[in-house]
Amino acid sequence: MLSQGKYEEAIDKFEDLLKINVNDPIVIKNLINCLFKYGLYLDDDFTPDYKKAAQCYEKIIKLDKNNTKAWYNLGILSFKLKKYEKAIEFYNKSLKINPKDKYILYNMGLLYEEIKDYVLSLSYYNRSLKIDPSFRYAIQGKRESERMLKMLSESDNDLESINFHSFPKDFVDKLKRLIKISSKIKIEDIGIILHLNKEDVLNLIILWAEKFEFKINGDFLVLNESKLDNFLTYLANCEI
Repeated sequence: MLSQGKYEEAIDKFEDLLKINVNDPIVIKNLINCLFKYGLYLDDDFTPDYKKAAQCYEKIIKLDKNNTKAWYNLGILSFKLKKYEKAIEFYNKSLKINPKDKYILYNMGLLYEEIKDYVLSLSYYNRSLKIDPSFRYAIQGKRESERMLKMLSESDNDLESINFHSFPKDFVDKLKRLIKISSKIKIEDIGIILHLNKEDVLNLIILWAEKFEFKINGDFLVLNESKLDNFLTYLANCEI
């Protein structure tokens, strides 16, 4: 491992070369590799300088906006600094590039577990396990989120031990299509689409109403337009 000064010297050298040989793929590759190594060096618990580490990953993204690892590392840095909204933003950018990365999905689960959103944490652990059913960390995370959800449901009469987060993909797709064309959904139709009995669908929409600031108006669930993107993302995580 190089010293901090040596990393900075190497980066300066490659940046100077890039000024002369703009878009040279070999220089870009070497610069990105060096920035990654320096970022990880700065991100170490023994030599932490998260601001400089973030700058390394941001430079990589300027060179390669689809570098999923750089977005992912920015997410990890933000998580360490408890900047959860930024971490979610960076993780999502990484997931758009590589939606089947089990580590990104696992870290999203970890983040939502940290902020006590166990429904979403469990959905991300499940997605990670769909990719690798033997992924030990996701298995552990799933167990913990399930334990917390069970504990919460036992302490709240409105929430039964229903699996809120896992439905067949075709069920979820049909519900998403309906939501995109109407902001007022009949509660009975939700039950039919998701194949739930009346008690379970009621528990589910209560959860949604609390989480996404929806309203229940008679036989209808009235969606909050400002939360719609978040709700659609949540539904995408419910697919199995």
